[in-house]
Amino acid sequence: MTKEEELEKREKAFRANTGEGYYYLALYYEEANDEEPTKYSFRSLYFYFRAWQLGYADGYNGIGAFISHYDGVKNNITRAKAYYKQAIEKGSYCANHNYFLTLKQEEYPTCLKLIVTVTGNKLDSVYFSELVNLSSTTSWLKGDDTEQYPYSLGRKKNCWQYEFDNLITRELEPLVNSFKEIFGTKVDIISKYIQENDLKMELDVMADINYGIIPSYYMDKEFMSLLVQMNADINFEQEYFDGFDGDFEEWKVEQKKEAVRDNMLLYTFDDEVMNRFVYDEANKRIELSFEGYYDVVNEEGINRECVLIIEQWDKAMSKRYPSNKFENIEGNFGIISMIVSMEVMKENICMVVSTINSQHYEIIFERASIWLLLE
Repeated sequence: MTKEEELEKREKAFRANTGEGYYYLALYYEEANDEEPTKYSFRSLYFYFRAWQLGYADGYNGIGAFISHYDGVKNNITRAKAYYKQAIEKGSYCANHNYFLTLKQEEYPTCLKLIVTVTGNKLDSVYFSELVNLSSTTSWLKGDDTEQYPYSLGRKKNCWQYEFDNLITRELEPLVNSFKEIFGTKVDIISKYIQENDLKMELDVMADINYGIIPSYYMDKEFMSLLVQMNADINFEQEYFDGFDGDFEEWKVEQKKEAVRDNMLLYTFDDEVMNRFVYDEANKRIELSFEGYYDVVNEEGINRECVLIIEQWDKAMSKRYPSNKFENIEGNFGIISMIVSMEVMKENICMVVSTINSQHYEIIFERASIWLLLE
């Protein structure tokens, strides 16, 4: 990126002063991040924040994506999910996808495992275990049957093998440190034994990659020097789970539940304290967020965050107690804090609610769509 290009992009965004303009400027810096990571990554974050301040949905998503991959941010995954949820509420499709991936990454994290193998015709596995003060997890002799092919000609060389524990990490550093701790302190005697007996050492890094978390393989000079001294090769094997697009579609269906069937409410929220209320007048949409709900069909209280969404009504009317006169909802209700009661009458949703200033309203939504979004 030349200085002139950078200034032109920034000036254009500042002149526009829109969330979308700042968002695309943030993307511009993100693409330039490979050139000077320290310089451009935080500029990218700054302009995501500018987009967020102006209410641009993907600005929230950009902040979430940035901090979810930045280990220097305390509680980065928790905070990223909070930004994704705000972006989803603003209508960002990308945030919906990222939020799903973050949930799955917590459930099925990327793992790395290190396997150290020493092979050779002159290898004495028992002696090598004593040499490194570490028992092998697997060993065999030349000619032994293999588990996969028990009737084959057998193993071609003697083998000593040690598998380190599977680690939930996307960094190679913890595996490197474990290797240094065990083998680095005995590098001279190990190297001598390997050279004198014409042995070969191999390190296999096994990566189980789930839901888009790609490992970072950084090896310092000290580690590389150890490999050279011990005549060791290092191999990387990566197994990807790439079926998350199908999982995402299934997950979206699971999160969105019909709230009415055959003129009967499937979930109720009577006396549940609301923790968030959103009213989008232009798009005829109300969102009511709760910590839990009651499953009418299964007669069970569920302690799970959810959002009751009422939208696309033909007409919405409300009246404030003690008045008997219904008026258009736009100018005749406040910020809802609790649903006192709710029922379905023919094709209409009828609710009695209380507001944060202790007023009570009866609201009727004619031919509205109503559903429950699980979080």
